[in-house]
Amino acid sequence: MVGISVVKLSATNLVGIDATDHVSEWKEILTGIITLVVIIGLNAWSKGKLKLFCVLLGMLLGYGLLYGIGIMRHIQHNHIVQISSAKRIQHISFIKYQH
Repeated sequence: MVGISVVKLSATNLVGIDATDHVSEWKEILTGIITLVVIIGLNAWSKGKLKLFCVLLGMLLGYGLLYGIGIMRHIQHNHIVQISSAKRIQHISFIKYQH
């Protein structure tokens, strides 16, 4: 049921349509198709960690393609530096055990 309920959102994201952009470019459609093919291919024909992380690897490839062909050039270098220099959370304890 969950997969069926997100079909509209997935289809619009695949072709690059969102609330502010109502027109798809061929670059966006091609990137979406390449990303989907990589995810499906890794899931179907790989084993181990490649199969486990197929969605993450597909997303990274898709974002890399978008940046490489110029669609995501609006992300400034200082934003990337800020994200990469964020402090890591060492330990979060949601449950306190009683001894």
